[in-house]
Amino acid sequence: GLVLAGGVNSVLPTFPGAQVNVSVSDLMENHQQNALLTGTSNAWFRYVRLNRSRAGHGISAWGNSYVRVVASEISTNGYTVAPGPPVPDAGKGFDIRDDSEGDARRSTLHANLTYGVVDVVRSVVRLTLNTIDSTGYNGVNVCGVATTPDTSVIYMTNNWIANNGYAAPTAPGSGMEIYLTCSGTQTLTGNTFIGNALNGLFIGSGTASLTSNTFQANTIGLTLYAVDTAIPPEPPSYTNTVATRYG
Repeated sequence: GLVLAGGVNSVLPTFPGAQVNVSVSDLMENHQQNALLTGTSNAWFRYVRLNRSRAGHGISAWGNSYVRVVASEISTNGYTVAPGPPVPDAGKGFDIRDDSEGDARRSTLHANLTYGVVDVVRSVVRLTLNTIDSTGYNGVNVCGVATTPDTSVIYMTNNWIANNGYAAPTAPGSGMEIYLTCSGTQTLTGNTFIGNALNGLFIGSGTASLTSNTFQANTIGLTLYAVDTAIPPEPPSYTNTVATRYG
């Protein structure tokens, strides 16, 4: 739908990174990503629908890029792909990876095929006042399988994370998963995790600061997990799992 490139880690490394401001628009029904940023490109989306990518993701930021999404919708992406298992590489909503930064505010991420938010490979994501619901596997993923350790971090404030993880009944997903490769500190304040298939929040490695969050009607509200040795196919936790909880 929309591709921005230029700068380090893009297909056009000798070009400056592209910049764009998109408002009151539809980027929908594309075969792959509705919007893709690479390199040092950056974009700001306001009142935009990034919905119904047929076999890709709603919006992806890769390789040193920056994206902000405000008062927008990122929903029902990957709708032509079978839900698995195994988990398909399709249907992610807000996909931030490879030293990139993403910021989503007052937006709706609804019914994406696999993951609502992805924050992996040394990236930073900020989520404020969003609804992340009805995702097939996990509503939010922090840190990736392929990178050990992964310094990715997330800052979440006043989000509603509900009804995620029902695509594979024999392997239910969670509202949010902080994966075993995380080495940073995650900050979650005032969020509601409600009605998710397995965990409201799973913390598998690293440090988490949890303040005034609500866990309601999940199979498990909050799981703290740490393992010293690999349990195939999972790696060991990269660091001790430490969480502080208030309110």
